[in-house]
Amino acid sequence: MFSKISVKGKDMDPLYKFLTEKEQNGITDAPVKWNFQKYLIDKEGRFVTFFGSSTNVDDKEFTEVISQILK
Repeated sequence: MFSKISVKGKDMDPLYKFLTEKEQNGITDAPVKWNFQKYLIDKEGRFVTFFGSSTNVDDKEFTEVISQILK
């Protein structure tokens, strides 16, 4: 069901190419810097934004974006 994928380098999984490259997601370059980086995708599968690993899921800025996405 699950397998390890590459999130950087020449073997980068297509999902991470979409999440990290502006030319793929149309919004911004958002390279993976560390574990627990958060990528937010809307209900239509569009890239919205990302937050670094130091952002907690209960941080106000994060929860506000989630609320906007769910409207």
